Order: sequence, then C-alpha cells, then structure tokens
Amino acid sequence: MFIGSIKDLDLADVTSNLPETEAPAYNGATTYVIGDEVIFAHVIYGCLVDGTVGRQPDLFSSRFQTPQYWQVKGPTNAFAAVDGVLSTITENTSGNIVFTIDNFANIAGVGIFEAFGATAKAEFYNASDTLIATQTINLLGFSLNSYYDWLFTQPSSGDTNHIFKDFPVNSVRVTVTIEGDLTQLGEVNIIDDGYNIGRALYGTTIRVASRSIYEDDEFGVPRYVKRPSRVNATFEIFGEQVFIDTLWGDLRRLSGDRVVYEAEQGRSVTTGVGIVRDITVPINFPAGYIFSLETEGVQ
Repeated sequence: MFIGSIKDLDLADVTSNLPETEAPAYNGATTYVIGDEVIFAHVIYGCLVDGTVGRQPDLFSSRFQTPQYWQVKGPTNAFAAVDGVLSTITENTSGNIVFTIDNFANIAGVGIFEAFGATAKAEFYNASDTLIATQTINLLGFSLNSYYDWLFTQPSSGDTNHIFKDFPVNSVRVTVTIEGDLTQLGEVNIIDDGYNIGRALYGTTIRVASRSIYEDDEFGVPRYVKRPSRVNATFEIFGEQVFIDTLWGDLRRLSGDRVVYEAEQGRSVTTGVGIVRDITVPINFPAGYIFSLETEGVQ
C-alpha cells in the first residue's frame, strides 16, 4: 500500500491551458454594482453593494462583516482542480485539460481524483527542464480478461482516481494532461513524502456516508442542504519488519494529515484522498507487523 502527504500548492506555481474568462479581473479603481462578478486570485466573487470601489474581494467577503461587499462564488474553472476540494471540478467540453505544477524539489508523486477522459498522462522534468519520465494511464472502461477481473474489477464506466509514482526523485516540475474529447478533473495533488508501507490485506472496507442535512434557515424554516459525501476507508496492512522499524515514526506523524493513498495499484476504488484518522498499534509477527490504517475524506 502506498501513502503520501499532500504538499500545499501555491497558485503562483500552477498554470493551466484553460482560460479564466468567467468574469473580468478585479480592478481596485473600478466602481462595482450589485450583480457584478470579478475574478481575484483565481476565485470568482459577486458584488453585493452598489458603488463598491477599493474593497478587495478577499478582504470584504466575510458574511460576518457589515456590510458584506462581496460573496464568494467559487474557484474559476481553470483552477477548480487545485483548490483542495474534490467536489469542484475543472471541465473542458472540447478537448484536453493540462496542468503544469513547478518550483518543487523532489516531487514524490502526483494524485489525480475524479478524472474523466480517455487517458491521463504525467510528464516529469528535472531542474534543467529536461523530460526525465512519462507515465500514462487508461481512463476508459476496465479490463475483463479473466473471471477474477469480472468479479473484482470496479464496475464503473472508467477509472477515476489514480496515483503517478515511482519516477526519478529529482523531478521538480510535472505536467498532468487529461486527454479526451470531454474531460474533467476534480483534484490534482502533489505528494510530498510518499511511502510504500506494506501489502493491503483482505478485509479492506470503504464506506460512503452522506453529510447532507436539514437545517433551519434564518426564518426558522427547515431547508435541505446537500453537502459532499464523506468517504471512510480502513485498510488492514502487513508491513515488513525492517520497514516498520525504520519508518514507524514517519507513519505516526501522518496522523491528522491530508494524504493520498493507494491500497492496490490500478484499482481506483481503493485510491483516494483524505485525513489519516487512526493507525493501530502494530501486532508483532516474526516476519513483520499487521496493523490497520483509517482515512476519512470529504469527496
């Protein structure tokens, strides 16, 4: 099983082939009226007060301010896939989605989630801007080469979650391309520290729980609020003794961190992103340890 911590992305280090044309860029000298929309730092804001001028959207968009001059509408389409939220999706209805992420030393891996298209490709470059590795994944359908595949392959129209890994550690820039006529990408993550912690055993459970609720609005009227689902996964893992003895401390430090994980290579249903909630105390066997790891993510 592979697990890795998520490196924080600075939007200054991310470029996309998609334009940010949903609204004009914010201009501090422009006077805005109710209904106007602007883009500031890759986020779309809607104006709430006539005659708004000189009020930078990110500083005057809190609902606890009086008056509240701006309302957050969400990320631009180009940057929805790097906003840290899987449920906001970047989409291209007429071709490929391309993200280039650079200025990172020793990238350990790249995770893509809710990816739809024909193929996904990751190209890795070193500090001299030389292409040193390429990995490509098929996103269309799934293999039914055997009775085993028929029983256990994820029954979906395509594999949506994947991790690119096992490439040269001197990678400092990666270009991720989702190829196809109609493409979508929920999130792309850079993996900071990645570990192959052992072999996932039978007994893995993945549970999808609804977070949608009914709550009262400001008038006391119940309303339905749909929220992204919560995905819990618990993996039973066998780890080699030499590994656990050297990396158990690093694994413990992942507790509470946002991580990407892959229990079985090529099985997108066992690949995800979430927070490490629980790591059991290992049971010592002559050849190694059996322990469990639980993650929780809002999808």
